[in-house]
Amino acid sequence: EISFAQVLIRLFETARRFDMVVQPQLVLLQKTLVNIEGLGRELYPKLDLWQTAKPFLERWAERKRSPLGAIERLIKALPTLGDEIVETARTLRTALKRAADGGEYEVKWKSEELARIERTLKRERHHRYWAALGVALALSGAIWLGLGVGGALPGLVISSIGLAVLIVGLIRS
Repeated sequence: EISFAQVLIRLFETARRFDMVVQPQLVLLQKTLVNIEGLGRELYPKLDLWQTAKPFLERWAERKRSPLGAIERLIKALPTLGDEIVETARTLRTALKRAADGGEYEVKWKSEELARIERTLKRERHHRYWAALGVALALSGAIWLGLGVGGALPGLVISSIGLAVLIVGLIRS
């Protein structure tokens, strides 16, 4: 035997386990179904809610999948669909007119994800800049030391500064 209430309770447990957001409508549906099943089993202990609901669900699913159902949904959507088609035609006409007049288009994207990507790219560019500067200074100091011109102290200082810049750049980025 399958309990409708147990199925829904397990559904909510799964949603909680994976931190899913549960819509209030689903919670109300669960409450209603638990009440219906409980009351139904009190009145008629042999009640099989699945078997009782099956013909209704089959008719509903058939209406949703059938060509007739698609036509019904299209007829219901016609008033708003007509307005959207007219608006799309206006927008397309305006865009074509601008293009014919030699106008240029600029696409603006505003989203949190693009802003996050932009910040990441900026941080990585900053990181590469400091890393390159630090490596260049450290190598310059090493070359200075290797050539042996002007004493070892300037080469050590330049190499130390280069390593410090590299470390600070890595920490800040």
